[in-house]
Amino acid sequence: MPKKIFDILIAIIAAFACMCFLPSCGNKPIKQSSPQKPITVTVGGKKATFEKGFPYIGANGKTLVPLDFFNRYVGANVNWNKETPKIYIRKDKTSIELEVGEPQAMINGKAIALAAPVVVEDGVAMVPVRVISEALGATVDWDATTQGVSITMDGAKTP
Repeated sequence: MPKKIFDILIAIIAAFACMCFLPSCGNKPIKQSSPQKPITVTVGGKKATFEKGFPYIGANGKTLVPLDFFNRYVGANVNWNKETPKIYIRKDKTSIELEVGEPQAMINGKAIALAAPVVVEDGVAMVPVRVISEALGATVDWDATTQGVSITMDGAKTP
């Protein structure tokens, strides 16, 4: 009988140690689908670089990029006061209004569902690359093999 109690006690301690010391996945977004293959983003064949925030695949499988990407690489006017949840993106005749955490955007006054809501990580707004790029007149392609997003600016497209 003491041997069984000892075995049970060891099993309980081992289970407790595993729960305390092994990392859990929780509900956090997946920062990259594979640490060996970071997400790359190209616009017109030129690779984008990122100073703050890096592209990643969110928990729902959609690629998010830093908001500043649309200013630096797509030529859009981006306005976000970090004290409020509202984000405004404008280019040519396209006007986009986003709100941190909301599942939809207003594109030229029309509500459009987002593939992923805008999130803020380490002070950087991360937005879904496809729907915003396409609203600004781009064609977006995903290459799962290379973990790459390729964006080609085509002209004005609005939902």
